[in-house]
Order: sequence, then C-alpha cells, then structure tokens
Amino acid sequence: MKSPALVVIAVLLSLFSTTLFADCATRAVMNAPQIPTDRNLSKTELLALENQVVEFVDRANALLPVCARYSTALNYDRAMDKLELVANDYNAAIRSYKQSFVATN
Repeated sequence: MKSPALVVIAVLLSLFSTTLFADCATRAVMNAPQIPTDRNLSKTELLALENQVVEFVDRANALLPVCARYSTALNYDRAMDKLELVANDYNAAIRSYKQSFVATN
C-alpha cells in the first residue's frame, strides 16, 4: 500500500516543481527599468536610471544561470533578449546625452 502512495507523492512533487520553475527566466527579468527612448534624459535622470539598470542586471545575472536548468530554451532566450534590450536602451540613452552635451558646449 505504501508504494502507490509514494508514486502519487513523487508525481505531485514533480509536477509542482516543474510548475514552480516553469517561468524562472521570465521572473528573472521582470520589473525591468523603463528607459524612455523618445527624449533626451537629464544627467540626474541618467544617474537614477543607472542605479535601476545595475540592480536589474545584477539580479538577472544572478538568477539566469540557475534558471537555465529549469526554463525552456525559448523562455531563457526571451529573458536574455530582454536583458540585452534594457542594456542597449540604457547605452543609447547615455550616447544621446553625451551627443547633446557635446553639441551644446
């Protein structure tokens, strides 16, 4: 009688752990900072945004290696794309600020 109960418990635990980690990569890149791309940012805005971007990238870099084991390749790739998009948008905002700064001085 014990073996059918153990099988049921094992199956339920397996299903639960799969569901728990199914969107690990997606959760790793949630709450990404919003980087305005339609206007130049001030130095103050860029510095505040820098802190948000660094925290986001650090958190994602800590979680994504773990998530690689639990997420599908598609979810993992999407998370990596999101991470890269945030970094590229932030770098573009910095380049835009520098260009406008040089143009006015």
